[in-house]
Amino acid sequence: MTAALMPGEKLRYLLYSPIWDGNQAPFGITAEPASHAVAVAHDRFLVSRYSHAEGATPTLRVIPFSDVLYVQLGSSFCLGWFAVLFAEQARAAYEPLLFRALSRDCFAAAICEYRRSSAEALSQSPATPGAAWKELWRQCSHSQAERIQELLFPGERPMGALRSSEQWVEQRGLWKRKWSCISCEGLLLGTNIGVFHVARETYERPVTWNIGMNVVHVPYAAIRSATIAQKVILGKRLHHVRLILARRNVATCLEVPFDESDIETAEGLVRHLTGGEASWSQSQVQAQSMYLRPSAQRSGHE
Repeated sequence: MTAALMPGEKLRYLLYSPIWDGNQAPFGITAEPASHAVAVAHDRFLVSRYSHAEGATPTLRVIPFSDVLYVQLGSSFCLGWFAVLFAEQARAAYEPLLFRALSRDCFAAAICEYRRSSAEALSQSPATPGAAWKELWRQCSHSQAERIQELLFPGERPMGALRSSEQWVEQRGLWKRKWSCISCEGLLLGTNIGVFHVARETYERPVTWNIGMNVVHVPYAAIRSATIAQKVILGKRLHHVRLILARRNVATCLEVPFDESDIETAEGLVRHLTGGEASWSQSQVQAQSMYLRPSAQRSGHE
């Protein structure tokens, strides 16, 4: 990592994460066991990886902020995860790592430093006044508020929020029944700096004790379009906000479900995200799987 620094380059933040003995996390996240150092420089991430396997050597990945599509942070019980989706050589690349959940505050601090660079870039543009944070906290759960608050910094203001409730479809067979989750409990939040999507973990059936939470932060510079659409999943209609994210001709889609009763709120949030009129699609899409989660596999090219 030291060898990759440019002359005079200073670090905003640096952390070390010991190896985690596992390769899977909720929300479809996988990562090879390794120890990591993560640095937030002036305009890029530097992520070193060392597997500690015999004959292995450390590797380094450099991710310019201008290539970032989104950053991701979450935890469930003892396990935490951090990931960056970014444009690299005409494709979407994904850099995930797993860590002990007690270290989540260190990764949250790293994301705050990264986000501070976005705030500095936008400092010349006046922000549109938004609702007070106390009004927003009344709309979300304690866990959602906690995960958002640890990534905020002074001066940031909410511009609009959209909730989604957990929805399940029950499929009955001859011998047993199967549950499929088509919408996670979550919150889509726009601030004067960027966009957050907070989602709660789900299991194979409806339960009340799931505590895993995942946060996706999207910088405004990565958003190319925002539309409201609906589709049918397992016979049930679902509304969602569809965000198209793009950097250097590499694009991906982030779809966030919301409750049907919140159409007007969704239209207002889309207007804020696009700076114009809300876009609405009436197209019906038949699907047999869960709602689409953010994933590098869903990337394409614009």
